[in-house]
Amino acid sequence: MIGNFFPLILYIGLIIVFSLIKFPAIENKTLNFFKAFFPSWKFFDESVNTPVLLIRTQNNETLSDWQVAYPPPKTKWFHFLLNPQGNFYLAFHSHIQQLLGELTLCDEDETKSFHKLVTYKTTVNFARFKVLQLSAEAEYFQFKISNIEYIDNFNFQVLDDILISPLTEINE
Repeated sequence: MIGNFFPLILYIGLIIVFSLIKFPAIENKTLNFFKAFFPSWKFFDESVNTPVLLIRTQNNETLSDWQVAYPPPKTKWFHFLLNPQGNFYLAFHSHIQQLLGELTLCDEDETKSFHKLVTYKTTVNFARFKVLQLSAEAEYFQFKISNIEYIDNFNFQVLDDILISPLTEINE
């Protein structure tokens, strides 16, 4: 009987062992790009405010308020088996971490051309896509990556700004 459960026990044991091991940060840009394909099983890492993407639009010289582009999805009991919104949310945040990692690894010369990086252009496309979903009349949009603290489901307080984009045309 225990032989039937041995693979499951081994699997859970390996998850526990690998979640306790501290791995060094990957500093190589190429290897760091692929970390989104490998899930982190460290469920009990320290809780910190993770950077989020905030967006706003401009119509007729009027800027809207900042809003969270991709808020955390609501979880249901069946999301343990199938959770496409949660998977998108995790992949999106992995992308934001990748962008911030590349920003911190840039020297002064690379910082001047940071807007030409693929991760930055992808972030612009994420923001543009969300703005088009929210407002068909928007002429320009702007995004920023900030650390925030949620006050309630709809309100938040910006703790600090990490990256602020220039105003960008929607149809650029």
